[in-house]
Amino acid sequence: MTYAKWLFVVLLCCALIVPVPAEAVEATYCFGKVELLRQGNQEWEFLKRGTSLNSGDRLRTPPVSILRLMTTEGISLPTFTGAREATVAQLLQEGHKKLEQLRRYRMEPSPQGEAAIDVLPTGSPSRVAENAMKAERAFLVDSQTFQQLLVELPQVPPHLDRQAREWLSQVEDRHYASRTMQIVPLFHDRFLGDLESPLTASGIRDYLHLLVAAGVEVKPEHTAQGELLLLINTQVPAQASRTLTVNRELVYSADSQVWIPLQISTQPQSFISAWYHGARILHATQVED
Repeated sequence: MTYAKWLFVVLLCCALIVPVPAEAVEATYCFGKVELLRQGNQEWEFLKRGTSLNSGDRLRTPPVSILRLMTTEGISLPTFTGAREATVAQLLQEGHKKLEQLRRYRMEPSPQGEAAIDVLPTGSPSRVAENAMKAERAFLVDSQTFQQLLVELPQVPPHLDRQAREWLSQVEDRHYASRTMQIVPLFHDRFLGDLESPLTASGIRDYLHLLVAAGVEVKPEHTAQGELLLLINTQVPAQASRTLTVNRELVYSADSQVWIPLQISTQPQSFISAWYHGARILHATQVED
């Protein structure tokens, strides 16, 4: 092969492996305090209607929220609702899958790609939000059980210490600004995100022991109504709170560090949902005080 032909082949191969530009979409509708973390950025911001998004951008939606995305082809995807945190690419994949499911059920989309049936909350937005936030049933404990949890908190059984070390080996470097915020979402979703039986005080104790074994600073709190909260020290400096969230209702500062509250629910609950509901309970408790 001559040098000229060899150079041509090399250049052709390079052209073939050039990355395809990330798919851009537009947020055509946004209800609720939806947050956006741009790919490559370190601080969150609130999402605004009409914002252009790339597939690597990350969105966080509260339990009461509505999000509509439109693709570059002008296709409006079905609404996204509920507490979650995902990249735009993940939402696009989910949205296209929903559209395909609708087509299978002979619910043809409109020429603009909008689904024939698109369920939206009805009634007063504030009332809908209030009802939806209260839908998650908090785990209730009496004072005696709560005090027993505090006494047993440092006493991690060997089998849970081994379990925590195994899970720690599976923690990935995520977009969160601290090691703690890489650990807690994984541990929470593993232990409480898919409950096969009703949660008990023993189960809560095991979850607390897993967090302690992983080096997480956690403080259980007990409201006057008996609701159990877990306060997590994120190890993020207070002045860097926007690396976790731009929503001030989701965090509070203590000892110059950012803490987040997690609700313990009687039913399966994701980390993001537990975070939002924990913030609601903590805010209500502070208002009452």
